[in-house]
Amino acid sequence: LYIDPSPTLDPTSRIEIYAQQYWWRLFGVLQDHFPLLTRLFGQQGFNDQIATPYLLKHPPNHWNINLLGDTLYPFLKAHYTAEDKALVLDSAQLDWLYLEAFIQRKCPLPSSETELLYLTPSTFLLSYKWDLPQFRKELLKEEPEYWIESDFPELKKGSYYFILKRTASGDVLTESIPHQEFQLLKEFEKGLSLTDLCEMAHKINQDITEWI
Repeated sequence: LYIDPSPTLDPTSRIEIYAQQYWWRLFGVLQDHFPLLTRLFGQQGFNDQIATPYLLKHPPNHWNINLLGDTLYPFLKAHYTAEDKALVLDSAQLDWLYLEAFIQRKCPLPSSETELLYLTPSTFLLSYKWDLPQFRKELLKEEPEYWIESDFPELKKGSYYFILKRTASGDVLTESIPHQEFQLLKEFEKGLSLTDLCEMAHKINQDITEWI
């Protein structure tokens, strides 16, 4: 393969331009797929501290560019060492699940009463020690550059439980749910029969009644 020179650039310079444009494209995709992380670090900080080391370790190996960041969370878990690691990991997970819920395939409804029930591939259960979805929502109201000079909104701490899901219209939403509901829905991750579901719902309802 030979690269001809242009009137102003030699072949090496032309290749360098293409390479730089390719990197910018990868940075742009990761920034789009991880908007909360991008706002926490700023665009340049995200590129330098997150995107570059990640891409050097995990260069693209799939034709679907939507999967570019599919291993970012385990990469950060293994290599990111700053004091804010817990927040960075949770933010990376939440950002990625928004994308994964959007691109996941649809699944057929159960065909019989005896078939085990599962969460759909576009539904995820999350527990955090802070109200991260609301924090993400507030940060996404402004572009990343805004938060370089502005204070972040309050990140409320506590025990929070959420269901993240794709709706029938294709939107991806996160909803806060009670701990009891979270526990019940977690059972669907391993498969649950209608009989088991009724028994668990009855027990959980009893527990709530006794607690009240």
